Amino acid sequence: MENQIQEAIEMAQYIEQILCSQFEVMASWGYHNPKAVLFLGKPSLMFSVNGFLHTGDVVVSYNAGDDAFDVYLLSKNNAVKTTIPSVYLDELVEKIDREVETKNPNSIAYQKQVYEFLNL
Repeated sequence: MENQIQEAIEMAQYIEQILCSQFEVMASWGYHNPKAVLFLGKPSLMFSVNGFLHTGDVVVSYNAGDDAFDVYLLSKNNAVKTTIPSVYLDELVEKIDREVETKNPNSIAYQKQVYEFLNL
């Protein structure tokens, strides 16, 4: 069990580094409360967001079989609401952003939401 906990901590740190590589996007989600967890038996990073499309928890788990990540958006009662399987490293931030913040970051509707949020 101690080995699994250490593996979860190391994987959570790795996933957070990937997310931080696009810090502005990650910050737009209202990213907070990150923690290392074992989710469905896999080493994972769980964090909370306050996006335009999803508010609540997100879990990113390493899927060793696919050498990719599985992303889970959780409902308020921690049930899996949305699953995004087999997301590769180079598309992880974009796939999460499309579920948490906006389906189309270049749309006028999204830009209007941002301006209203910022009181501009």
